[in-house]
Amino acid sequence: MKRFMAGLLSEHPLLPGVTAIAAMAFFHWLLIALATVGAFTLWPVATPLLLIAGGSALLTFVLIPLRDRVAVIVLIALAIVLYLPPAEELAITGDAAIYVNEGIFVSRSGGLQAVHEPLATLPPETRTLFYVTAEEQFPVRPMQSYEGILYRSYYMADAATATIATSRMPLSTVWFAFAYALAGVRAALYSTPLFALLSLLLLYAVARRLFHWPLALMVAMVVAVSYPQIYFGRLSYAEIFGQFWTLAG
Repeated sequence: MKRFMAGLLSEHPLLPGVTAIAAMAFFHWLLIALATVGAFTLWPVATPLLLIAGGSALLTFVLIPLRDRVAVIVLIALAIVLYLPPAEELAITGDAAIYVNEGIFVSRSGGLQAVHEPLATLPPETRTLFYVTAEEQFPVRPMQSYEGILYRSYYMADAATATIATSRMPLSTVWFAFAYALAGVRAALYSTPLFALLSLLLLYAVARRLFHWPLALMVAMVVAVSYPQIYFGRLSYAEIFGQFWTLAG
């Protein structure tokens, strides 16, 4: 078995890393599918894919040369110093808080949309007092895809039944939902520092294909200490998820 694995890895040295990225992608797709059909409470069925991704990433770390392992450790240490602790924005006074709140909503309701009970208990004619209708939001050309917006973040998908839906892309929302379901609000807040680190590691891997390791490490470190990376690495925005998947592609 060891000889088989050695031969396989010698012919396909990128296999563990590609496996980690593929497993992570399938993990996200499965979570999105569960949230879309209103079955996010079944999120544990996706965890084997995350374990495969983590195991493959660990195998990659073991197999790479020592100098590259040192570079990875340096980037991890740098990320800990720069991106922790994460910013804690939970009150919906800006975009950063919307993503975590919507993740918690998905985790608790089980889907990307659900009946909002506080509104559902009110008479239909009084519900508009508590959200901005599409006509109020854009009087000249009201939105057709939703009937209003609640708490500056949730779409009123169906005013008749008080059904609201998340407004941000599900790729980041379902990860926040997973982290919250797994270990609570603080775990959700630590999601963006984690993906900021993963993005740096992917950037180093890409740069390593082009340059010798000192220059590749320098490239990753320059990005690591840049203001945009620190900003989006600490706040709960979706940009850092986009960075990760852009580099993964």
